[in-house]
Amino acid sequence: MIRKNRQLFSAIFLLASLLMTPSSGSAKGDTEADAKFNSFFAEFQQAVAHKDHVKLEHLMMSSFDYFQAQHVAHSVVLRHLDAQGGTQWINLQLSVQGNPNIVVQDYKHRPARLVQCRATNDLYHCVLAFQQDNFRDWRWKAMIMPHRH
Repeated sequence: MIRKNRQLFSAIFLLASLLMTPSSGSAKGDTEADAKFNSFFAEFQQAVAHKDHVKLEHLMMSSFDYFQAQHVAHSVVLRHLDAQGGTQWINLQLSVQGNPNIVVQDYKHRPARLVQCRATNDLYHCVLAFQQDNFRDWRWKAMIMPHRH
């Protein structure tokens, strides 16, 4: 019971952090970072559209957050995307196709780009997070589903 409450509190705190953390920059932001992100995101969209596991793994941050877990192995994430008839692949594809609304906002106290995705049920939000690594290359950092309040 205590562990479940702690997990619930953590999920609520994470969601609150995502929703209340001020933007790290204006919508225009750093033009170099924007240009690099746009290039990365186009590559990401293609990898998602083609279900390219190898390319996606290359585009993922080494420490990846998935659903409500942290530091999830890339192979586990990709296997889960394929599970249940590819439900999460479809979710991911629908979330990034075309020109999705990309929000410039901090994720875990670091500048990020966030895209809303479809939650597996109405109890959750769904967010894709992208951040720059230590070399300032953009990476896919998370696909999280914190609880709604």
